[in-house]
Amino acid sequence: MTPIEILATIFAVIVIVKLAVFIAKPGLWMKWAGAMLKNEVLTTLVYLVLAVIVGYYIFADLTVVQVAAVTLWVSLLIGIGAAPYSKILLKSRDELLSAGISKAWLAMLIWAVLAIWVLYVVFN
Repeated sequence: MTPIEILATIFAVIVIVKLAVFIAKPGLWMKWAGAMLKNEVLTTLVYLVLAVIVGYYIFADLTVVQVAAVTLWVSLLIGIGAAPYSKILLKSRDELLSAGISKAWLAMLIWAVLAIWVLYVVFN
């Protein structure tokens, strides 16, 4: 298998296991997610390390424009999943706004770099 096929297989297995656990025992999934998210610094670090590793293999095989197009599609899928919870999410907006953007600086920087990179590649 190629690295992309390995990543896709990991994705498929995680999705199937997550859905099976969430459907069979939603409390168990939420308990695990809560435990994982308790330490936001550690969680951010783990996600960052995994993003760098996965990104290394993805960008070795795909262009940034291809990655951006797939990211747009995945963002839309996430929106489909979040839309039924919009009232709940909107209740959190004041808390998120009062916390400020300082907690999201790393993610915002990564998104900005990717967006600028895509525009550079497309228009050059």
